[in-house]
Amino acid sequence: MNTARWVPLALIATTVLAGVGYAWDLAGQGYSYAYYSAAAKTMGSGFQQFLFGTYDPVGVLTIDKPPLGVWPQVVSVWIFGLHGWAVLLPQVIAGVAAVPLLAFTVRRFSGSLKTGLLAAVILAVTPVTMVITRDNAPDPWLVLCLVAAAYALSRALTGQAETRWLVLAAALLGCGFLVKMGQALLVAPAFLAAYLVASSLAWGKRLLNGAIAVVTVVVASLWWVLLVDLWPGRKPFIGGSLDSSAWDLTVGYNGFGRISGQSAAAGNEANPFYSTPGILRLFSDSLAGQAAWLLPLALLGLVIFFVRPKAPRLVVAGWVLFGGWLVLAGLVLSFMTGVWLPYYTSMLVPAIAAVSAFTLAMLWRYHLAGNRWLLPLVIAVSAAWVFLVIQRDPGWHGWLRIPVVALAVLGIVALVAGRFGSGLALGLAALLITPLTWSALAVSGYWVGWATNPTAGPVSAQTVFLPPEERAEYAEYFAGRKSAEIKAKTGSLSEEQSAVLKLAQASTTDIQLAAEGGALQVAPYIIHTDLRVVAMGGFTTDDPAPSVDQLAGWVKDKRVKYVLTDSEKRARSDWVEAHCRLVPPADYFPEAEQKLYDCA
Repeated sequence: MNTARWVPLALIATTVLAGVGYAWDLAGQGYSYAYYSAAAKTMGSGFQQFLFGTYDPVGVLTIDKPPLGVWPQVVSVWIFGLHGWAVLLPQVIAGVAAVPLLAFTVRRFSGSLKTGLLAAVILAVTPVTMVITRDNAPDPWLVLCLVAAAYALSRALTGQAETRWLVLAAALLGCGFLVKMGQALLVAPAFLAAYLVASSLAWGKRLLNGAIAVVTVVVASLWWVLLVDLWPGRKPFIGGSLDSSAWDLTVGYNGFGRISGQSAAAGNEANPFYSTPGILRLFSDSLAGQAAWLLPLALLGLVIFFVRPKAPRLVVAGWVLFGGWLVLAGLVLSFMTGVWLPYYTSMLVPAIAAVSAFTLAMLWRYHLAGNRWLLPLVIAVSAAWVFLVIQRDPGWHGWLRIPVVALAVLGIVALVAGRFGSGLALGLAALLITPLTWSALAVSGYWVGWATNPTAGPVSAQTVFLPPEERAEYAEYFAGRKSAEIKAKTGSLSEEQSAVLKLAQASTTDIQLAAEGGALQVAPYIIHTDLRVVAMGGFTTDDPAPSVDQLAGWVKDKRVKYVLTDSEKRARSDWVEAHCRLVPPADYFPEAEQKLYDCA
């Protein structure tokens, strides 16, 4: 088949297969991250709920992020009704769209759709991409915003309407900010540097455009923050903030708090998703198999490229953009000590994919030009890293070591023997067969973690920081398809919640139930009922809403009947214990883990 025909067809096939993987058995994924599923229902109930990202039906708190990442789920629920697959469908759309968009972006910088196709394949088969796209955390929309911004930048550097495309790129970065705040702006310096390096305009106009882009990023990022903080009427407490301001949410909980540590951080050595901050964090047991399969290849490529002779400006721009994206975001994620979850690495995958594709294309040109040792050496080093990751737990599909070694050896031999095309294909197969297998296993239900922390691969990779006595229990809980079975039940009412529900539904008060223990505990009530319920303390359980005075006012005005408390010592719980009647567990659920109080 003519090269000009098979590459587009291969890209179409890659996109379709990625979509099949992302969408496989969506109905069997439960409500995934039930926190966002519940929010999607509440946010669809009115304009202000939609605008602020209100979490509970009473309107007391918002989610702990800007609402843009949940808005597509709200729209899907409007169209299809509240189903698990309906809140996941927008994530699938975002994931599928990112695949060809990355290919077209890389093509503009490299001049080759083949290189773009390779980047798209790497993005699609990376395990963390697969598991996060099958979840309804907002990260797939962050990835799409960043890839779309990169595409707009490529158009700015190769088209006629340079300023307009640059402004669009900046606006898309702002959209990424409204998905996951500061995480999106980690890559902004790389975008600016790539534009300044490669623009064909005079330096005066170039700097002016750069300034316009910076202003656009600021406006596109902060309009929601300003709107919320300047809102003249009543509004819910901004979840995750200390003072109900979106600005505090921006610079605190979702800003410097993520980098320097905060009270809600998941970073502790009794947490299965922890990883030690440091330069080697992305290569650690819990993270290497998520996004770092080709990270050594990408880093080697960056070193080789920047010591080579001068390249065309667009090629340099591509390396600066995606290389800067990888280095800047990678370093922050490596050293941050605040809240840390493995799926954060999904934002690195487009950069790893693009730089890896650039690297292989560059080494291929070197090989054809007579440098016959560099490409085989890099393939050998990269395959050795893949082998090492598998070797960390040979019990988890350790058979993959055999094809990795065999394909790498055959590929290197073919390259040395002059069978260049076959050699490169075999070398690529050696590097991609394991992440592809891990992704396929995740789709089939063999994955570890839960809906709030999706990961792929062996249980052992996520138990390094657990106390030894807990590791076996964790493995037993999540081994094989058990984690998939657990995920299928996410968002469902437990027996205890169903028992509480029977009592609460009989109440005629405005607020039928207020519950401590975090917004995730309340999510099933919101998803499956029209109960007027409040998730006291919000997502982290630390939000000062409702205050003790506000709760006391509800009780005084007979607005609330039942209040659930947990084992944590809080001022609200102390007040409830002193002023409300404890409902004997025998009256509703003898094995109750929380205490239920009647405050009517």
